[in-house]
Amino acid sequence: MSKGGGHRGGDGAALTTALLAVLRAPNSEGQIRELWGLLKAEQAAEFLAIDLSTLRHLTCRGELPVIRTGKRGVAYRMLDLVEWSEARRSPARS
Repeated sequence: MSKGGGHRGGDGAALTTALLAVLRAPNSEGQIRELWGLLKAEQAAEFLAIDLSTLRHLTCRGELPVIRTGKRGVAYRMLDLVEWSEARRSPARS
């Protein structure tokens, strides 16, 4: 994982359980490929429901996990974005 990708907060057990459910589901091969698939910046911003400029800012600051695709190019793995998003989720208030 790249710089900024070592965030391991939130409920890791819940994420693990959800991912294992995907692995055990019938015909899950496509879902597994989707989780490991790479997204372009526009797709990643849409998935995270943030502006493209915010995504680029987070990327430049090293806060989002990225996959280097060349000298300056980056891509975003769906699984990393799910984990990153879950690590930032606030617990529900009672």
